[in-house]
Amino acid sequence: KSVRSVEVELRDGQDRIDELEKRIAHAAQEKSDLERLVQEAVSRGMTAENQADVARKEICKLEACHMSEVSSLQARYDRQVGDLQRRIEELETEKASSTE
Repeated sequence: KSVRSVEVELRDGQDRIDELEKRIAHAAQEKSDLERLVQEAVSRGMTAENQADVARKEICKLEACHMSEVSSLQARYDRQVGDLQRRIEELETEKASSTE
């Protein structure tokens, strides 16, 4: 081979190396971008999970508060019914004693 053809091969080889290095750099950048996107997605997923946990806790608090309120209203209702029943009995007793 002549020196000229070796120089041409060398330049072609160097061009191929340069092209491969560019491709590798591009692939590395794409990999980095993809890793960042995956990390963001994981982070968003964790944020969504955290928000769901907070929402579940708030719902539990509201349910507990609601049950407490229902229980309080039930107790008040029972007291009022008891008071009314006693008053009815008093009135019936008065009525019975007045007709005697």
